[in-house]
Amino acid sequence: MNSRFFNIFSLLLASACFITQSEAADSCGEPAWDPAVDHGLVLWQDCTTGIWQARVSTNTQTKNLVFNGSITTNQGFDSITPLNIESSDTFNTSDPLALSLQLKAANPWWDGFSFSYSGYACLEIIPNAKVSNTVLIGPNKTPLTTPLDLNTLGPCAGPEPTLSIADVMVSEADVEASFTVTLSAASTDT
Repeated sequence: MNSRFFNIFSLLLASACFITQSEAADSCGEPAWDPAVDHGLVLWQDCTTGIWQARVSTNTQTKNLVFNGSITTNQGFDSITPLNIESSDTFNTSDPLALSLQLKAANPWWDGFSFSYSGYACLEIIPNAKVSNTVLIGPNKTPLTTPLDLNTLGPCAGPEPTLSIADVMVSEADVEASFTVTLSAASTDT
């Protein structure tokens, strides 16, 4: 009986791990995308390097679009590389914690960029008449709504607050000890 229980438990555990890995891989891998057909922002993450790739394109019905958006981080970008950015586009990296952009794409061409970051990142698309606040993520081009937390692929809530306590040294003869407790900024979800 123990062997049967163990085998069933192992099967359930393996299934749970498989589901978790599949869910985590939603952003992992380049989709089959066509800049002449796909409209809006297509986003995926390189499975090996962790670098994100973003492409903005428009379909033959819309012909051209203006895409406005931003990515904000709490610890900054490790890398940002513009791809096919023209002088009519705005690609603003002056704030070390944010990338703001206005990309003008005409069918069948595309604008794009790659980036990596540390900590937390939130993607936001500013909708207009030709662009919704939806992004197509990963190999299946899963439509997700922004603002989008790039770590969880859920709504942006900001980084979790942290609590830290400074080191304290006291001797055995001391009756009291003073120490400092620091709370980071509270989440915007509170």
